[in-house]
Amino acid sequence: MITVILCLITVIISWQCFSNSILFETLTLRPNRIVKEFQLYRIITHAFVHVNWEHLLFNMISFVFMGLSVERICQFYFNQWAIPVYLFIYFGAIIFSSIFALITKSKNRTYSAVGASGAVTAVVFSFILFQPLEKLYLMGLPIGIPAILFGALFIAASLYLAKKNNDLIAHDAHICGAIWGFICPLIIKPSLFITFISQLGL
Repeated sequence: MITVILCLITVIISWQCFSNSILFETLTLRPNRIVKEFQLYRIITHAFVHVNWEHLLFNMISFVFMGLSVERICQFYFNQWAIPVYLFIYFGAIIFSSIFALITKSKNRTYSAVGASGAVTAVVFSFILFQPLEKLYLMGLPIGIPAILFGALFIAASLYLAKKNNDLIAHDAHICGAIWGFICPLIIKPSLFITFISQLGL
């Protein structure tokens, strides 16, 4: 179970960083330092670091809940390539989100970001591609909403909040992750788009 392994690694590293500010700073995404000092490792390592337990648990609970389902679906569609495809979705989203930050924030010396939000969002949107009408039950609510509707609402909210830019959440990483999670499986297996459309009854 790749999802569980990634989750455990993330929890261990984040837990260590909670009490080690030097390690936290070393692993954080800092576009300015990546460009000027060529610290490329930060592109990946920031996704294994979180600000606090609340931040960590929210991401990891969402990740495990959706990730295990996407793992099984990848097994169905990609057979022996399921694990490489799943890892490509996850780490590809981290890199894709980081590149966007490098382009837009490289001159900002104070900008920093941590968290697996981009990768987790990618996994969620891969699920939406695979199972667009599957019901998602948010925050323990008894009434579920179709995955595709959740995706549309999520993108709309992220675009709105990114435009306001009055909180500390990297909404651009969410949007990048969503885009990557949806298109990545299609790049590998274009016929999935026909499956997606047919599930919508179009």
